[in-house]
Amino acid sequence: MRSISLKLATLAFGFVALVLAATPRANATTITATDGSNTFSITYTVSGDQLTITGFDLNGLGTDGGKLFAVGVDNGATLTGLPSGWANDNATPNCDGLSHSCFLVSGPANAVFSSSLTFTIDGTTTNLFFHLGGFNSTECSVWIGGPVGGGTGVSSGLGDCGGTSTIPEPGTLGLLGTGLVGVAGLIRRRFIS
Repeated sequence: MRSISLKLATLAFGFVALVLAATPRANATTITATDGSNTFSITYTVSGDQLTITGFDLNGLGTDGGKLFAVGVDNGATLTGLPSGWANDNATPNCDGLSHSCFLVSGPANAVFSSSLTFTIDGTTTNLFFHLGGFNSTECSVWIGGPVGGGTGVSSGLGDCGGTSTIPEPGTLGLLGTGLVGVAGLIRRRFIS
């Protein structure tokens, strides 16, 4: 009796695994654009007609102090189902400096990015556009755009976004510490002998 229950449980688990494997999932996608020594990236998912922005980054700063000012789509598509405080930006029919006509929505001017923002895409867009700024300076303002599927994007309008702040990873610090201990051991050995 117990082996039959185990076999049924295994069969049920296998069935659930097959169903889950067949369901479409939204994978995180990233567009990255480099301008001089500054690297910008924005992470999002597109699932069906839902665009969810999950984060952005400048030179490893993450969303700390950064703002997402606008989101755009091209190819005649529009954005609806806007988050609270977001509105159509009829004053800007193109994505500044990126040589694309796009449908643009703008967010609240002083809103710092939270955990995610979701929009509904009506129609088919081939590219996504984002206006980012803030970070270390109120003068920092950049447009990045790229294909819906992610990858390398283009940027325009870079202001003073601050320098890169490189923080060594723990592994690098551990390797440096181990090397210093080894050098200290060699020096000690020479002085003792």
